[in-house]
Amino acid sequence: MYRNHKNKVDYGSMYFYREFLKYYKELKIPQKTYTLILKTFFELVIKKIISETYRFFFPGLGLFYLIKEEQKIKKDKLGNIKLQASINWPETKKLIKKTGDKTKKVYYINDHSHRYIYKITWDKRKVEFINKNFYTFIINKKHRQYLFNKIINSIKPLNSYAPWYQSGK
Repeated sequence: MYRNHKNKVDYGSMYFYREFLKYYKELKIPQKTYTLILKTFFELVIKKIISETYRFFFPGLGLFYLIKEEQKIKKDKLGNIKLQASINWPETKKLIKKTGDKTKKVYYINDHSHRYIYKITWDKRKVEFINKNFYTFIINKKHRQYLFNKIINSIKPLNSYAPWYQSGK
C-alpha cells in the first residue's frame, strides 16, 4: 500500500545545498564537494563530542553533548525484571530453543560500561524554529560504532555532562 503524505519534509544534504546556493550564488562549489565538506565537518564534531567531552552549539539549532545515564531496572506486576535495554536476540533464540518458553527474553546489560548508557543528546532550549518537539537527533551507525569502541577500549568511564535534571546524582 502506498501512502502519500501531504506534509513530507526532508532536510537532507541536497536541501542544505540548495539553501547554500541561494545565499552564496557567486561561489561555484559543486554539490559533491559541499556534501563532502558537511560530512567531514559533522564527523569531526561527533568525534570531538565523544572523545573530548565537547559541547557543540549550532547557532539556531541548539546544543549537542554526551550524557551518561544509569541503566534502569524495573519490575512489572508479576515481579519480572524489565531492563531499559535492547533485547539480545541471538541469546534469546538460544533460550527459547533450550526451554521452549517464548515469553522470556535476554537483554544486553551493559557490563562493559558498568551498566551505564551513553548517548549524544540534543538540548533544544535555544532552537529557533517552530515545532521543535517533533524533531529528533539520531546518530548514524558509523558514529554509534565509534562511541561503542570508545566505551569498550577505555580503561575508565567516558567523561560526560550531566544535564540539569540529573544534577542530584
